[in-house]
Order: sequence, then C-alpha cells, then structure tokens
Amino acid sequence: MLRIIVDSSSSITQEEAKQLGIDILPLRVCYKGIEYRDGVDIDSRKLYELMEEKGAFSFPKTSLPYMNVASEMVENYTKNGDQVLLITISSKLSSTFSALTAMFASNSNVVVYDSKSAVGGIRLLA
Repeated sequence: MLRIIVDSSSSITQEEAKQLGIDILPLRVCYKGIEYRDGVDIDSRKLYELMEEKGAFSFPKTSLPYMNVASEMVENYTKNGDQVLLITISSKLSSTFSALTAMFASNSNVVVYDSKSAVGGIRLLA
C-alpha cells in the first residue's frame, strides 16, 4: 500500500489528514525562545495571537522536523511492506527535502518528493 506523508507546511490540519488517510510530519516553529511542533503544539491562529501580544515584536523561525519522528513514521509503514511518499516544502525554502532524501536514500520503499511549493501546492499534490 502507498502511504503519503506531508510536512506541516502543507497547512493540512490533523482532522483533514485523518479524512484523507495521510500523515503530517510537523516542522518546528521557534518563537521567543520556545519551540513548538507545527500543527501539534501550535497552529497559525495561536502563532498570530502570540505575535500580537504586547511587547517586542519578532518573527518566528522554522526548522526541520525532528528526524527521529520522521524515521519512526516511515518505519511504521515500511516494516509492513508499505511504500511511502514524503512530500516536502520546496527545497528553495527549507532543507527538509535534502535532509529526508539523505535519511532515506538507502530505503527503496521511500520516495521523497520536492513539491517546489508550499501550502496550496502541497495540499493539491497530497
């Protein structure tokens, strides 16, 4: 069976993912020294609320997903013989694609696909 995993830059909610039968690999968002898992610990609404709070304004920073989480997600499927398609945010915007490509290079049951887009593009591909 083919399993699809997208990173959280797709803006697909956990509820939508369940309906679509896909998994979401959360990127990390760091804001004012606190790290969150996108779509798990924080969503865009909560992030905007934090940014609107009184005090010094700063932009959030994003980072790669936790690689151990990616490995566990993929292994849960490939150990049963499933194939996995990982669709990532554009390699021009993040190093998620290159990190996951390197991680799964020797696994013939995994394809990492550079969406060359974000949000809407990944949503359509998924």
